[in-house]
Amino acid sequence: MDARPEPVGRDAESGRDMLRVRIDDPSDATGVLERLPRGYVALVVWDAEHATADELEAFSNALIATNCGCVCAWGDGCEEVEDSVDWTDVMLEVDGTRPPDADGDVLLTSQHSDETFEEALELALIIRPTSGYRGPTTVVAVLEVTQEKYDDLITRALKRCSG
Repeated sequence: MDARPEPVGRDAESGRDMLRVRIDDPSDATGVLERLPRGYVALVVWDAEHATADELEAFSNALIATNCGCVCAWGDGCEEVEDSVDWTDVMLEVDGTRPPDADGDVLLTSQHSDETFEEALELALIIRPTSGYRGPTTVVAVLEVTQEKYDDLITRALKRCSG
């Protein structure tokens, strides 16, 4: 079972609260993501290069269904995460099953395959959703999907930001 979002602190520059969320099963992430506030920025840390298409699609659906405002992806195969979220968002629009509060805007995504975690976090702390999409953005949630190898790196980076 996934843990509750863990408060880490507040970034002094952006004023955004930072949460850390460990997700054991990307296919069953909705429950923990529903606990995040509307319009959150997701910084997804996932070595997704070996993830299945079903895992990626289920996780993408969970992000969109839980009113995520922006998705930044980092880790090996983060391009797969970004592509899946983009594709899922488009298909929900085409099917007419997209959340009603999306207001026709696209979900802003980015991938950071050539950057450090710290650089990806820096963007997550300042990025703004497209106009009108999913409400205010006051929280950055670092979503660690089935990852333990980055634990120390993430802990150090979040401590630096929360001062």
